[in-house]
Amino acid sequence: MKDTLTILRKEFSNLFKDKRTVFAVLFLPMIIFIAVFFFMNMMMQQEQEKLEQTVYNIYTNNPKIMEQINEGVPRSVNIVTQSENIQDALRDSIIHLAVIFDTGNTFEDFLKDETKQIKIFSYSGSSASNSIRIGVISSINQLRDQYIRKVLEENGMSSGILDMPNLLQENVATEKEMAGGIFGRILPYMLIIYLFMSSFGIGFDTTAGEKERQTLTILLSNQVSRTSIAWAKILYIMSMNILTATISVIAFSIGFTTILNDVPNNALAAFTPATVAMLLFITLTMAVLVAAIVVVIGIFARSVKEATSYAMPIYLVVIIFGIMSMQPEAFKEAGSLIFIPLINGILTLKQLFTSPELPLMNFGITLLINLATTGVLVFLASKMFSNEKFVFRTES
Repeated sequence: MKDTLTILRKEFSNLFKDKRTVFAVLFLPMIIFIAVFFFMNMMMQQEQEKLEQTVYNIYTNNPKIMEQINEGVPRSVNIVTQSENIQDALRDSIIHLAVIFDTGNTFEDFLKDETKQIKIFSYSGSSASNSIRIGVISSINQLRDQYIRKVLEENGMSSGILDMPNLLQENVATEKEMAGGIFGRILPYMLIIYLFMSSFGIGFDTTAGEKERQTLTILLSNQVSRTSIAWAKILYIMSMNILTATISVIAFSIGFTTILNDVPNNALAAFTPATVAMLLFITLTMAVLVAAIVVVIGIFARSVKEATSYAMPIYLVVIIFGIMSMQPEAFKEAGSLIFIPLINGILTLKQLFTSPELPLMNFGITLLINLATTGVLVFLASKMFSNEKFVFRTES
């Protein structure tokens, strides 16, 4: 244990000598997440302000009916009656919408004759075109509803029938579930990315990198247990993983809840003491497992470049499951996937935030599987450190 701590202190000492690495590990994730949400929010606000200030050009062949529709459109509209090519005009933003009517004098003519059509042309590549399209369609629906109410009343029927049945909607999801829906889809994906990415730079440098620099040979020549060396490097990488992941989660929470607009007030309700504790333990087991994987790959590879190429397939598979977990209905039932290391962490993290009850069984299985796999990899790493075929396997 003493040798392990000595080597661990040496690794941290080397890390903190490089100020750029310290900045990248401790401060860059915080800056990146806050900056991402800040600029995302700023761009969304600017786009919304731009849409509100835009004067929308709508081409139509019947200005009279179009003016009637525009009364219900909450936008500034300019009616255009001349356009050579509708498609080109829409693509070039000369007009934002085209509304073509079949023959008719009033809007009611199109409600009385089901053969008459109103053709609406828009361009999905323009946010302004999409915005005014939604406004026009909404206004048309309102005019239709007003006409139906008038017809019903003229025929002695109550227009209240259009409001029937009286629907009372209630969301049975708890406050924790509603808040967790936000974090449960994003946190697993985000955590797994940062656990791997932080491990690649630091982990491969302290294993394959030391082999390239021939500094690992000097360390192994001392009277130090190979198991102590393996554990020291794993603990070092794991500590950096946990630190990076923690900073990333904090930065994400700050940016998501304080900088980004339109976030529910109860967005942090999912972080109960029990949830936070389980999140910590799951992250810990995933961090130590990723560290063990990186150490084994790093000591096997001849160089950092080769180690990265070996680790990339594992990284991609885990990322795919992380992306899949972002779907609301994905992994409600873990099934046999709960027995796959790392993947089980993604599944359990999502269930932790989105399930009404804490997934205690899956939590226990995840801890057991990940820690057992870590133990096997640590044993394998110590054996590899004892085998000169791997220790001295460097590029010529």
